[in-house]
Amino acid sequence: MNATNTGLANTSPPGPRRILIIDDNPDAAEMLASILELHGQRCMTAHGGLDGLAAVAQFQPEIIFLDIGMPVINGYQVAASLRANREIEQPFIIAFTAWSDQTTRRPCSGPGKPVSICTSLKPPPSRS
Repeated sequence: MNATNTGLANTSPPGPRRILIIDDNPDAAEMLASILELHGQRCMTAHGGLDGLAAVAQFQPEIIFLDIGMPVINGYQVAASLRANREIEQPFIIAFTAWSDQTTRRPCSGPGKPVSICTSLKPPPSRS
């Protein structure tokens, strides 16, 4: 999926975007929302997959930051449910995970799939 077929590409200066952050870690979700709001975006957070699906209907986000590793309904299941729902305007999905293994990240990549961002950080190698 690219910006053109999600409605995100245009030539006029962007106004505030409706951004939904779905993450089972409330502190992480609220921190990201705060940063985005400081940059003029309109944000809502949901703390799990079920809450996220309900928030999509209410908030109608243009962009979703979606955690992959959540209990009950994981990010893949949320994304699949959203893509199957023809009743909503399809949001641009940015999937992320703290898990860095290829098995976890592989289903995110490819045409029509969310973008995978690995959030695990490794310290730089020491310079001796």
